[in-house]
Amino acid sequence: MPYSKVSEFNLVINGLEEMKVALSNALASKWRIEEQRKEQVAALTHDLKTPIAIVQGNAQLLKETKMTLEQQMYVAYILKNSQRIADYAQALMVTNTTADLTKVELIEMQSRAVADKIIEIATEIVATSSLKLHQKIAVEQRSLFIDMKLLERAVQNVLANALTYAPGDSVLEFQLKTTPDQLDLRIVDQGPGFSAADLVHGKERFYRGDKSRHSPKNYGLGLFMVAQIMKLHKGELILENQKNHHGAQVILKFPLSIADDN
Repeated sequence: MPYSKVSEFNLVINGLEEMKVALSNALASKWRIEEQRKEQVAALTHDLKTPIAIVQGNAQLLKETKMTLEQQMYVAYILKNSQRIADYAQALMVTNTTADLTKVELIEMQSRAVADKIIEIATEIVATSSLKLHQKIAVEQRSLFIDMKLLERAVQNVLANALTYAPGDSVLEFQLKTTPDQLDLRIVDQGPGFSAADLVHGKERFYRGDKSRHSPKNYGLGLFMVAQIMKLHKGELILENQKNHHGAQVILKFPLSIADDN
């Protein structure tokens, strides 16, 4: 900032410069501390895997031996609670990765290429279950800006949520289409649907829902992460229930490029 001939103004200018430097240093220090914290949490959760696996493996071996009823009960306690520790470690890891949702690398892509990737992800995930995937694809060639890594995380989380609540051997409907200004992805399951509270709070961090859509491994992070990813894309996440049938539907709306002439 230029200096003035008035000494009082110069004192103010000096004070502002000192505040600017102090603020910059404080922000840099906070960023370094946050990065160190994330690295420590990641290392801790990774290191927990080995001892948990050893405990579970030995407990499984004990199950194969001749034991009294009391010993069988103790081994069951070991297996149950070691799995809880594993689940908590997984939740801690997921929580740690949500801090990266401020980073986005948008690149321009063609909508059909994006659709092909989404279909590939969906096919791979649903193949691990007994559900049938019913696809409805109507995608015109348009362009949009997308971070493919974040898109993959969003689709995986929505599908994992649907697989958790959809009954076995039911149909998972997968709709993908372009509208004049959006690429719409709609995933419809035949489960119990969202409760009234789910529809209001489902996108909040750590919201776990009521018993109608509650899983012991649900830590209230999946749909929160999807909502954050959609915000980074200037898109929208919508939670709804089917009007004429049982089941929930999750809609992801990605904006298409305005300057697209196609």
